[in-house]
Amino acid sequence: MKKVLLPSTYLGPVSYYSWLINCDATIEVHCNYQKQTYANRCNILTANGVQSLIVPVEKIHGKVCIKDTKISYFYDWQTLHWRSIEAAYNSSPYFLYFKDRFYRHYCKEYKYLLDWNNCLQDTVLSCLGFNGTNIALSTEYIGVSNNIKNDLRYLIQPKKKSVSLHGELSRRYYQLFSKGEAFIADLSIIDMLFNIGREARIYLIKGLNNS
Repeated sequence: MKKVLLPSTYLGPVSYYSWLINCDATIEVHCNYQKQTYANRCNILTANGVQSLIVPVEKIHGKVCIKDTKISYFYDWQTLHWRSIEAAYNSSPYFLYFKDRFYRHYCKEYKYLLDWNNCLQDTVLSCLGFNGTNIALSTEYIGVSNNIKNDLRYLIQPKKKSVSLHGELSRRYYQLFSKGEAFIADLSIIDMLFNIGREARIYLIKGLNNS
């Protein structure tokens, strides 16, 4: 099984889950929190196009580890996020089937961003039918000088081209708000999950033996 080093994400993109599911994955939790990453944002597809949902964090002075980054609740962002998700996917084929598993997280305050991300990740894996036994959190900071072959901590980023494990993820799947021939690739994993359910497994694991 391939080894891969990944960042922590908030309902990460499809490409992220292709690595997370198929590899011996380590999630780096001792690196510093960085703005404008998937650590606290995800992209969903709405009737008005792609929308970014961003989790606010408490004001950071200096450098703070991702594992120590605290979520801010100065406004009710959880309700806003859930309303956006519900508006985007309420009419999708599998939203009603899975929604309660996600909604419960939006009714609970999590102190740390990492805990929030991990709980949602566990829910995604459960919905997809994966147990996550191949995933571990780092026990210390892993430097870039370690020359890890599949170090994707700084490659899986919102402003960078997606880095997928295999080419199957470039294939279209049903999207509720795709227009004509348009298809938006590499959205949050919930876009795939709510639109095609556990068929997502075919997209995520197909071609693994040939990759």
